[in-house]
Amino acid sequence: MTDEQEFLKIQNELREKISLEDSFRTEELRTVAGVDLAYWHFGGDEYAVCCIVVIDFKTHEVLEKKHFSGKIDVPYMAGFLAFRELPLVIKTAALLESSPDLFVFDGNGYLHPRRMGIATHASFHLGKPTVGIAKTYFRIDKKTDYTEPENSPGSFTDIIIDGEVCGRALRTHIDVKPVFVSVGNGISIDTACALAMELTEKDSHIPIPTRLADLETHIEREKASQAQKAYAGIREKLCGFAQEDADIKAVAAIGSSVRADPPADEYSDLDIILVTEAPEKWFSGEYPALLGNMTLSFIEPTLGGGYERRCIYDSDRDVDIIILTPAQFETALRDGTVGSVMNRGYLFLCDKNGYAALAGEFVKPEITHPALNEGFFRNTVNDFFFHNIWSAKKLLRGELWAAKMCIDTYLKLSLLFIIEQYQLLNGTDDIWHNGRFLDRWADRSITRELSHCFAHYDTEDCKKALKATHRLFARLAASVAEKSGFRYPAESEKCAADFLRDKL
Repeated sequence: MTDEQEFLKIQNELREKISLEDSFRTEELRTVAGVDLAYWHFGGDEYAVCCIVVIDFKTHEVLEKKHFSGKIDVPYMAGFLAFRELPLVIKTAALLESSPDLFVFDGNGYLHPRRMGIATHASFHLGKPTVGIAKTYFRIDKKTDYTEPENSPGSFTDIIIDGEVCGRALRTHIDVKPVFVSVGNGISIDTACALAMELTEKDSHIPIPTRLADLETHIEREKASQAQKAYAGIREKLCGFAQEDADIKAVAAIGSSVRADPPADEYSDLDIILVTEAPEKWFSGEYPALLGNMTLSFIEPTLGGGYERRCIYDSDRDVDIIILTPAQFETALRDGTVGSVMNRGYLFLCDKNGYAALAGEFVKPEITHPALNEGFFRNTVNDFFFHNIWSAKKLLRGELWAAKMCIDTYLKLSLLFIIEQYQLLNGTDDIWHNGRFLDRWADRSITRELSHCFAHYDTEDCKKALKATHRLFARLAASVAEKSGFRYPAESEKCAADFLRDKL
């Protein structure tokens, strides 16, 4: 079955579930989210950013803005736009702190050849009523056009296809082009148009949720596209050195500069693996200084027995160069050491020794996690609760620095481990190392509780953070034990909980 056939099958199945009736009362509507996407090209690939802006329905105050960008892997096919955009819409919606009552899309819903535009399709993933409000008319067949509504606010004409009202051309202001409203799901066309008028302000004929989302997409697209271009000069210089220097055997870009999901943003750096027979020139900083105006640099040990030269060029361009000999790199490829930094994407900018073939054999794109061992789990839990008591004693003795470092560093590493295990057992596969992007992959209840788990340099605040950390860890660890079939050390938890209750 081709992609188009599969997409068609999905649309036809979901079409049977569309509701053109109101699933809510307008007077209960409190928040509305506008959704839009913007595209750009870089390095032969297509990218897009999705922006969602949540506003208060009555005051139109902006309550929240989120965005997520990524590579577009589905080619454009007429009538199947949702399959290109939905992955980014879903990921952006997952970042929202709030739960909007209604989603309004800059696009179509029921006004679609199979009644399955992006606004309709997305509703089945968002679980909320949706509306499509497009700025331009989408003619779904050659014979169907729209009739201009009267030149007065609120005037509309129905767009009828095969005897069915699929949308409306709606005039929101006098002397402006109409917008094109169509039901997404869980709402009637009358209510959709009434809400479009309610959400339109004097300074634009476009309803404010999608207008704000559209403005945000332009801002975020510019940031993301500029971030992808920011290091082009340094990369070109590095590739030039590699071609001229016989000692350099390979240069590979890794990290955000070559990663598709999420791609580089304005805060991204350039991560490089440099394979050379003469690493001393790079260790010393002599060669890195030739790449640009290097304002800050230092070196530190890294994977595979090599060193990493970390540099800042100008004021904010961060370039990290992992320096390995050919023998170190080949070993790191074969034993999987380097896979941890290459498995989310890599690109050989120079490859004199044919390492690309070796990387293709040993670096796998999937993210794997070792199976959880009961002995290790129980030891981690006991260690955590032991250090609950230890850090509490340090607080009671007046050793605030030692206590805070334990609470906000040592205990947090154990907490992160338990969060990772909890998410793995609850269906989250894409877990990043060292807590990176945790707000994107951790359960919302966890991130809410984490806001109470970190302390200021203050004894009372440390007590509160310690107790909050204890509660969150205990809840997650008990769940992990139950789902894994492990015996949970409840007596250890009680010991620590009693001490914290009685002493703090």
